[in-house]
Amino acid sequence: MPQYLLDANGCKLPIMSGKTRTQRPDPNALLHAPFEYVDTAASGQGARFYRLMVAPRTSTNDWANQLVFPGDPLFNASPCSASQPLAWAKFALVLGEPPRVYFQDSRAHLLHYDFATRRLAPFIGLTPEQFNAVALRTNGQQVVLGTILCPQPTLASPFTIWAAWGREYAVQFAGEDLYPPEQVSGWFERVKAAVAAPAETLVFYLPTFEQAEHTRRYEAYFAARGIPLATLDRWSGQQTTVYATGWAVGRLWFVPAMEIDAAYADGRLRPDDILLTDGVPAEVPFVAGLLSLAPATLSSHVAILAQNYGVPFRYLADPAERQRVRTLAGRDVAVRTGDNRVLAVDGALDATQRAQLAALKTPSFQLTRKERYGAYVADSAGLTPADLRFFGGKAAHFGLLRRVIPEFSPDALAVSFDLWDDFLDQALPGGQSLRAAIQTRLGGFRHPPDVTAVRASLAAVRDLITRAARFSPAQQQAILSDLAGFEPLRKTRFRSSTNLEDTESFTGAGLYDSFSGCLADDLDGENYGPCRCDATESKGRGVFRAIKKVYASFYNDNAFLERLRLGVDEAHAGMGLLVHGSTPDETELANGVATLTAQLTPMGWSVRGTLVTQPGAASVTNPDDNATPETVEFYRWLSLTNVALKQSSALLP
Repeated sequence: MPQYLLDANGCKLPIMSGKTRTQRPDPNALLHAPFEYVDTAASGQGARFYRLMVAPRTSTNDWANQLVFPGDPLFNASPCSASQPLAWAKFALVLGEPPRVYFQDSRAHLLHYDFATRRLAPFIGLTPEQFNAVALRTNGQQVVLGTILCPQPTLASPFTIWAAWGREYAVQFAGEDLYPPEQVSGWFERVKAAVAAPAETLVFYLPTFEQAEHTRRYEAYFAARGIPLATLDRWSGQQTTVYATGWAVGRLWFVPAMEIDAAYADGRLRPDDILLTDGVPAEVPFVAGLLSLAPATLSSHVAILAQNYGVPFRYLADPAERQRVRTLAGRDVAVRTGDNRVLAVDGALDATQRAQLAALKTPSFQLTRKERYGAYVADSAGLTPADLRFFGGKAAHFGLLRRVIPEFSPDALAVSFDLWDDFLDQALPGGQSLRAAIQTRLGGFRHPPDVTAVRASLAAVRDLITRAARFSPAQQQAILSDLAGFEPLRKTRFRSSTNLEDTESFTGAGLYDSFSGCLADDLDGENYGPCRCDATESKGRGVFRAIKKVYASFYNDNAFLERLRLGVDEAHAGMGLLVHGSTPDETELANGVATLTAQLTPMGWSVRGTLVTQPGAASVTNPDDNATPETVEFYRWLSLTNVALKQSSALLP
């Protein structure tokens, strides 16, 4: 059986090679010498290690060419912490060198860059941009960065996580470009060989967000080489994630995520169906219930709308439950999130009982009717919730932020429903008003409508607003005058604000759109490009164009279908605007959603909240992937404040 001595950096030095015996410490003297005895022979790996112990680590003793699993001090780990479900150790493979792995002390160096630019000769002194160019892009790549991930139980972990502790880990490689499976397979085997672990340890390849979709295409390739794929939800510790509580009875219908929109349009998927899908896109039309085979985002628009509608929305994480529920597709089922049950009920309900159940789900909605304000624009800082009838919910409520945290909220203007009404009253070519033309196309629909016909009519209405309609010269002059305080060469953001959103009974999340416009493009006296605020845009992107696109979003498919379902009188609804400086994606550090629940107790108010956040411009409300966001929960009562990290972002270390 081979034996080794690990030096201070973890490099494996042979103690016995064939019949040649080299520097072997006396096991009887281990109690008196700076060695740690690590025996993996009993588990069948067939090797024995003596780790040279040097403590504390110094500035040059913070890495190793080998990692002992589990329990190596190179791991960034907090066993049995309140909220850290994963331990991790970062490593680097320097291309062109002998096949060794550099495992960094992941407590001392949280990022690959911190370690590599201090310890690895080719990269010492590089700027972050220079290092990323040779580490994350395949063109000229000099180093491959990766991470060893493994579960560690938290105080609230279920038995399944405790059972996996110390028995399995995953290897991950970072990169902005797609890696060929042949390369990944070779790197994986090199890293696996450098980890001293019991023979029965399960080792997975866990692709990063950038590599995930590409990797899934080669699942058979990896399986043939004994490399199983995994995702982070393997160690989520949750058998079912409930994004919106509720119950529903209806036909269970499986539709792939990419086909939901088409299935709803052609009638395969109906509003009274329970949707089973393999992923959750940014928008899902109204259905009676939603079951997903892939994780979603708690604060996505889909989840928020489901909460508002009382539509049960669950992620089925358990493989056995996923398989069982899929066998129920096409049958009538009952879904209830209280006990996480999906039961077949076909034949158990007659028509009268179904009607009674449907009546229980009838929404309760109170519309605050729009009113004229007497001016097109007001400073948002002076608005209160009572002004919703003039400006819509988003603009009216923004006044609270401007008064309470003016240093952390942008200066903003609110555009009233007056401009919306005057815009609709304009005469189109032929003499008919825009308002009348819209009524002609949409006035005959009732719930539930022919979705295909509705969508065709809505597309025509949006085209009328963005192409045929115009702001009058007087309206243009008034708007430009009101916007004079904004920087002409910086894009201005025009955000939808209706009296059909952000109310106590209806959030309206995700139904409408916001757009940016460039004042300079409307002030330069010409109608061609490029955009004065963005040279990459070949055409002008003025503010009037942006306002019309926001107005057109009032007739987005899901927005109109919701008004139809709720029985809203279109004459009493309108679109206002909240206007402030734009934050381009490339300069956005993070974005997120905060939700609060306040309760009055005999001792005072208690507040619970959740902060769901992603780095940069990776959307939380309209995610286009399954990357899990960071989730932080907090609680405040009297002088007591508690903050806990519940989940880390999949896009960050």
